[in-house]
Formats: sequence, C-alpha cells, structure tokens
Amino acid sequence: MSNWFTENKTGIMVGGITLALAIGLVFASGCSLGDLVHVKVPSGVQQSLATPSQVTLNEAGYTWDAWVHYVEANTEQFQDNIDRSNYIWGMLSSAVNVGADSARGPLSALPGGAFLVSGLSLFTGLFLNKPGAAKKTAKEKEKSFNAGMEAGKAGR
Repeated sequence: MSNWFTENKTGIMVGGITLALAIGLVFASGCSLGDLVHVKVPSGVQQSLATPSQVTLNEAGYTWDAWVHYVEANTEQFQDNIDRSNYIWGMLSSAVNVGADSARGPLSALPGGAFLVSGLSLFTGLFLNKPGAAKKTAKEKEKSFNAGMEAGKAGR
C-alpha cells in the first residue's frame, strides 16, 4: 500500500489542492466582495447621518441615498425659511415706507420738516439691531458667566 502513495504523489497533491479549493469556494460563495471593500465616509456626512467612518461597498449606495435625501430636505427647509423671512421683511419695509411717506407730506410743510423727518429716521435706526449684535451679546454673556464661575471657584 505504501507503494501506491509513493507512486501517486502528484495525483494525491492535485486531489488535495482541488479539495481545498472546493471547500474554499463553498465558504466564499456566501460572501460578497462588496462586504470586503470599505469606503471612507467624510466627516460631515458622518455627523449629519450618524454613520461610521467606513461603510462597506454594499452599504455605500444606501448611505449615498440617505445623504442626498438629507441635503435635499434641508435645502428645501432652508429655502422656505429664507422665503418666509423675505416676506416678513417686505411687509415691515412696506409698513415703514408707508409711514415715512405719510409723515413726509405734512411735515414738509413745516419749516425744517425735511430735517425733522431725516432726524427721526436716523434716531429710529439707532434702535434697530445691527448684524451680529445677537452673537456679540451671547459672547459677552458667556464671558461674564465664565468669569463669575471662576470667581466663585476662587472664593471657595
């Protein structure tokens, strides 16, 4: 019997390799190559969609569709907010212009009435919020709060 193994070494090796390949193919048939390939997800997409830093190639299509939906939905909402704000601004601007136009007629008959209208307009402008005033106020409040917390810790 030992003679048979020594005479058929090549056949036994080919049979063993074929058997190993067959077993490997059986196990690999359940796997998809898309599960083995990973795609890096940009940090902005990760934060917006709460996705991991890498997804498989098979999951990348789903992640892409979710991102497109997120961008489109937020773009529509942002555009609606801008349109609504423009509408409110238009209404306020119209009301201010009507008030200024109606006051201009009677006041222009008075001596110095044009100066009075200009002065009142400038004075009213002093009470309007300037761009960035809310952020500046919030920063000042945060700074004073932090200073108070530090003073409280130092006093203990």
